[in-house]
Order: sequence, then C-alpha cells, then structure tokens
Amino acid sequence: MRHCQTVHITACGCGNFLIIAYRELRALELRIHERLQELDPSRAQLSLDAESRVHVRLSQFYGFELEEWPATIARTAMFLVEHQANQAVNLTLGYAVPMLPLQDSARITVANALQAEWSEVIPPTTSLYIMGNPPFPRNSPCCGVVCGHVDPDLSDVEAGSLVA
Repeated sequence: MRHCQTVHITACGCGNFLIIAYRELRALELRIHERLQELDPSRAQLSLDAESRVHVRLSQFYGFELEEWPATIARTAMFLVEHQANQAVNLTLGYAVPMLPLQDSARITVANALQAEWSEVIPPTTSLYIMGNPPFPRNSPCCGVVCGHVDPDLSDVEAGSLVA
C-alpha cells in the first residue's frame, strides 16, 4: 500500500469488497514479512513494536453507503477481518498486533456517492484507487439509462462515464 495510500468504494453496501481487499492486502503483506524473515533470520526475534510492521491499515479504506445499517455492518466486519489478519500475523510470525483500544477504523460514510462532496470525506492525495458499481435502480435488471428510466443522479452519465 505504499503506492496506493487509500482504497475507496463508491457503493460499499455491507462492505464485502472492502473486506476482501483488506484481507488480501494484509495476506500479501504477511507473505512479504515471512519471506523477509526467511532471508534474514535475525528479523524473527519478537518485535516489541509489532504495530509498526503493519502498513495496511483500516483507515486507508473508505466507502459510501446510502443506508446506515449496511454501513454499520461494513464497519463491524472490517474490525473482524482486521482481527483475523492480526491473528494470522501472531500464528505465522510470533508477535501480536495490539487490537485494543479500537482506534483505527474503515471510513464508511452514509451518503450518496453521486451527490456527496468527496473532498470532505477523502483527504486529497495523488495515490487513490476508486472502485464502484454503476448505480442500478432497485428492482431492475439493468441500469436506469439503458432501460429508458433515468435516475436523477444519473442524468450526467453517458456511455459509462461521468460528463464534466
């Protein structure tokens, strides 16, 4: 995550994409630490500052969600996947990353990503990945623009991209 400092999901729902992205990045980071220990066994000693070895943090993950309940589920699930990743570090490398007090968390904002002022949610950066699903109308198998129904939030959408 050195090159990408933040990951942002525009319609995070209950956070599944955020959870998987975080889990896989932490697993990759763990494999890197394992390999470094193989190359330099002196790194295998207990770390008194295990937290400093973790570079993928919950605070680097952002999401927008329209409803409060799925956003709460996403925040809670992110804490759980962080705990699982920390347990994997403990089992594999022999040092525990402290969990308490809970200070770091995913930044899930309850708002419409098409209407929100993003600069108030995400700090300006040159290293940001934004991922998202196109906003589909509820109870419809296709996008509102394709089906002839134009959602007011989609009035500026043409051919899958936002028009400035």
